[in-house]
Order: sequence, then C-alpha cells, then structure tokens
Amino acid sequence: MYGVKVATAVSAVVLLMAQIGAAPALADTIEAALVRAYQNNPQLNAQRAQVRSTDEGVPQALSGYRPKVALTASAGYQYTDSVTTQGPGTLGVQLHGAQPPRSVGLTVNQTLFNGQQTANKTRAAESQVSGAREALRVMEESVLLSAATSYMDYLRDAAIVEVQKSNVRVLEQTLKQTRDRFNVGEVTRTDVAQSEAQLAAGKTQELTAEANLVTTRANFRRIIGNDPVNLAPGSPVDRFLPGTLPAAVELSLIENPNVTAAMYGVDVNFLTVKINEGALLPTVSLQASVQQAYEQTLVSARTFNASATAQLSVPIYQGGGEYSLIRQSKENLAQQRLNLELTRDQTRANTVTAWGQLEAGTGHGLGSRAQRRARRSQGRPAHDPRRAERPTDSGQRARLAGHRPA
Repeated sequence: MYGVKVATAVSAVVLLMAQIGAAPALADTIEAALVRAYQNNPQLNAQRAQVRSTDEGVPQALSGYRPKVALTASAGYQYTDSVTTQGPGTLGVQLHGAQPPRSVGLTVNQTLFNGQQTANKTRAAESQVSGAREALRVMEESVLLSAATSYMDYLRDAAIVEVQKSNVRVLEQTLKQTRDRFNVGEVTRTDVAQSEAQLAAGKTQELTAEANLVTTRANFRRIIGNDPVNLAPGSPVDRFLPGTLPAAVELSLIENPNVTAAMYGVDVNFLTVKINEGALLPTVSLQASVQQAYEQTLVSARTFNASATAQLSVPIYQGGGEYSLIRQSKENLAQQRLNLELTRDQTRANTVTAWGQLEAGTGHGLGSRAQRRARRSQGRPAHDPRRAERPTDSGQRARLAGHRPA
C-alpha cells in the first residue's frame, strides 16, 4: 500500500524512541503514543512470541548435521544354576550362584548423506523465520495505524464534544431571549416552542458526542495502553510519502510485508518439494559404540566391546507414499505462486485506492491534500479587498457623486 514508506519511517522513529525510553511525564504527543503502542500492545507482543517460536525451527533443522550420542547403563541381580558336560561319559561341571551384573555403553550415530534433506530443511526453516518476521511487520503496521487512528479520533471527538457544548450554551441563551421577547409580546408561543425543540436536539447531539468520546477513549486505552490526557495536535506526514503514484506502486510491490511474506512462502514450498524428493535418495550413516560389562557370567568377570559400522540404505519401494507427497508439494507450490500474484494485485489496487483517497479527500484526520490546499487558498485572497469598494466605471462614480450618467 502507499503507506509502506510512512509505516517504515514511523517504525524507525518508534524504534529510536523505544531505545531512548518513553517516560510518562513527557508531553503526550502522537510519537509518544506510538512508542507505547509499539512496546505494550498485547496483540503485537503475542506476534513477537510467535516469531520467537518460529525461530526455533532453525536449530531444530541444523541438528540433522550433528551426531546423536546416547549413553546406556544397566545394573541388576542375576542367579545362575547350570550343569555343563563335555560329552558322553565325562563329568559335568556344575555352576551356581548369584552375581550383580553391571554394564555401561556409549553409542554415536552420524548421518553422512540423506539426500540433502537436512540442508533443504535448514533453508526452509530460515525462510519460515523470514516469513514470520514479515508477518510481524504487518502486525506492527496494523497496530501503529490503529494507534494513530485512535489518537486522531480522540482529538476529533473531543473537539466535537466542545462544539456541541458550546452549541447548547448558545441555544440556552437563545431560548432565554425568546422567552423574554414572548413576555413582552414580540414573538409568539410557537417561536418559544421552536427554541425549546432546538435546545432539546442540541442536548441530544451533545449526549451522542459524549458517548462517541467514551468509545474512542476506550479504543485509545485498548490500543495504546493508557487513557488520553492533554493530547497534542497531529501533523501531516506527506513528507514521508512517495512523490508520484507510480513510485508509490513500485515501492509497495517491493517493500510491502504481505508481498515479501508471500515470496518467502514460495521459497518454503519449493524447498518442501526438494525435501520430499530427497526421501527417494540413498542414506548413509555411521554408528560407533563401546560397551564395558562387569560380572556378566560366573566365568567371565569383565567384558569390553567396541564397534564401528557404516550403513547404506537405498529405498526401492515404499508403497508410493513418497511420490504422492512430491506431487502434493508441487501443487502447493503452484498454489503459493498464484497467491503471490494475487497479493501483488491486491497491493497494487490498495495503493491506487489509498492514493486516490489521499488526493481526493475521503480520508479523515487532517484531511486530504486537496482539502488542505483549498483551506490554504482560502487564507490567501487573490486580490486586495479594498479594490472592490472602488467604482469601476463612470456610471458608478456618477451615482456615488449624486449625478446621473449622461
């Protein structure tokens, strides 16, 4: 949208002020209100927690590069009663007794090749993190816009309440004067009734304005985190906007977080295809283990074992599930690419619409550019007002001198 650059600049100001620290004793300006909303808004903090949760997907994917080490230990009680013979006619050997067998072992597994699945999972996790951060930018823009809107709405509604109160005071004076004139017979009872009706309508409008102000105050506290007190007037932000509509459209297609999030979504789906295709490739792993056993049998007091094994696994047929996952992920990739084009079209349309509203004057707050230019032109008269009092022809001069024109 056209306000991407505005939101970026406002976010920079908010971040700078957040580092300095927002003190409640400072003047309650719109910048300070945006800082409080940026720091304390629960919806924004919840989205930040979601981003931190998504960040953990990267170390989880990187763990596929690292070995897996397991330590095992066992201890127990064993009783043995056995007779062993060498052959026919020989004496047997009888063994019986109890012993506590103990053993400890260490096993290390390292994956050497798995069809690039670990690498693709890592890149997919990084793309998911980038997409989550763009979603956070969307939430930041939404919260900051809501904060600025509630700030300006409160200024507007507070001014409307004051106007309605002043209007009620004027109508009360008018009613008093009308009654005085009725007492002396200058007006009729109908005039008094009309003044009373106007006063009742004015009080109704005042109550409506006060109710709207209560709602606006509640929204202010919900978004910004405190009740509005002594708000300073706002100021235009035209200096942050692109100069032309084509520049605004180009900027929105590059920096709009909805567009960039959709682009990262395409990357994630593309890497998902590669991960599923990697399941069809061979897997090579290395396993090493050592084990020390004590009093394993009555004739063996200690045993030590060490081994290292390389294993190759080649998938031949797995029921067709992997091929189905590949086809499914390719369709998801095609869908995500279409969603990216749809997001770009929506962003372009929103930018053009918002630019038209800014220029034409359907926006609220400080008004549109056209409205502000019109107000400025009203304050600059195009000619000297005193020239209108001068006669412009001989007929007017003659009439002013008391003579008729010839």
